[in-house]
Amino acid sequence: MSVPNDYLKGAAVGFITSFTIGLFISPVDGNTARLKTVEKTKLFFNYPSKFVSAVRGRKQKLHEFGRGRLESLQREAASLKEEAELSAANDYYNKEKR
Repeated sequence: MSVPNDYLKGAAVGFITSFTIGLFISPVDGNTARLKTVEKTKLFFNYPSKFVSAVRGRKQKLHEFGRGRLESLQREAASLKEEAELSAANDYYNKEKR
């Protein structure tokens, strides 16, 4: 077994154990405890999908930022290239006039 798998298994066993003990010592009746358990379980199982959607949103924002930055750099490079071509042309024509 690898260390990360052992860690995850230990965390899962600890969670389930503490959850079960919490059910036994909870100060509420069974119906309320079951409703709370169902609610918390839904939150627990829905968290990964919410996390994935948040990561996708962040990825999309970074992609859009990168695209804008790339376009800006390409415009800057094109203007520098144009400026260099004009400067080279001016130097060439000035040498011919001498």
